[in-house]
Amino acid sequence: MAFDHSSEYQAADAAIGVNRALGHAYVEPGTEGAELQILDPRRAAVLGAWGGALLPGDGEWPSGADVPLVGYVDRTLAVAPPLRPVILQALDAVDGRVTETAGRSFAEASDEERIDALTWFEASNPLDFTLIKELAFEVYYRDPMVARILGERTGFDTRLPVDGIELDNHDGTLELLGEVAKRPSIVREVPG
Repeated sequence: MAFDHSSEYQAADAAIGVNRALGHAYVEPGTEGAELQILDPRRAAVLGAWGGALLPGDGEWPSGADVPLVGYVDRTLAVAPPLRPVILQALDAVDGRVTETAGRSFAEASDEERIDALTWFEASNPLDFTLIKELAFEVYYRDPMVARILGERTGFDTRLPVDGIELDNHDGTLELLGEVAKRPSIVREVPG
């Protein structure tokens, strides 16, 4: 079929838009603590509890509630408006689900009630759940506490992929790359 309107294709189209918006949303580390711009206190509490349920932590590792998830997502929503309805509706949905099933808010719910609501939401809205999960993982693994623990346990420095490393030039590769860079482009420039 040349033009398919099935739910799978509609979901894929929606995911492309969300991923494009997310790809342009950079939140400077350290800015997560500023005053909330998008999330109201109820939704902020729901998101904090969601982070704690998704990344529970233990005696050594912090939980998702211990890192600045709420501020990070709020900053992301401020710079990527297309993500707002997705995130806000997701927070409302899990909060509403717990209110309906347990008679209290998601933020006040037990761990079991939160996990039940998140399991329900993931099954019914996998793309939206994945977006919040990715945001949670991103802020979690760039948090200084988590980076320190990860470095101590594995030797991996989470800043290396961002900051880069000095390369040894033992085989002259850098000079060869410099020669390639001096060559004229073989790619046709497209105006616009």
